[in-house]
Amino acid sequence: MEYIASIITAIGVIIMAWFKRDQRRYDQMTELKIEKWKAEEEQKSTRRSDNIAKIYGVMWQLLHELVADRVYILQPHPLNDSQFVSISLEVKRNGIAPMKTCIQNMPMADIAAFVADLANRDLMFYKSVPDEVKDKRARALMMTNGGVSAIVKRLSDDEHDWIGSLFLEFTHTMDCEPAFTRKALSDAANGIQFILPEIKCKRQ
Repeated sequence: MEYIASIITAIGVIIMAWFKRDQRRYDQMTELKIEKWKAEEEQKSTRRSDNIAKIYGVMWQLLHELVADRVYILQPHPLNDSQFVSISLEVKRNGIAPMKTCIQNMPMADIAAFVADLANRDLMFYKSVPDEVKDKRARALMMTNGGVSAIVKRLSDDEHDWIGSLFLEFTHTMDCEPAFTRKALSDAANGIQFILPEIKCKRQ
């Protein structure tokens, strides 16, 4: 019996040692995964910050080149089940009211006709917002914040799906040379749409 007890004890020690070694290996693997995840998140954060800085640069350039008063990006979200729109990034001249605070987590149903145009039309010129913007809610939002004229450029992903719209708004009647404007907006879209971060606004 003592011999059997010794064998059982020895087996128990071996099993415990095996479990400890396995636990150490598991802990090490977990630590490596955590460190890798942290490094990847830091890289993503840096890349996101760089991309946002580039997008702001493009927007400021448009603001000045086309003598706009406000430039912003309206995005649908969440992308896999778009139900809302929000303004993610905006630049404006001093003294101009922001649009970003007005459009956050807005249900698409509230501006359904306007969203349909945003999703399907590549470029829209509204020389007179009061007369040409047909959606009542969209028209009211622009006019309330001083919008007289507007240009909207569709942004798309690699599969040509709508991921947002670049808005240029004017508090005066715009006087843009069409060919130059189209080229400037096409270049801007190409510089923005493939690095535009997905919007992270929470659903209401």
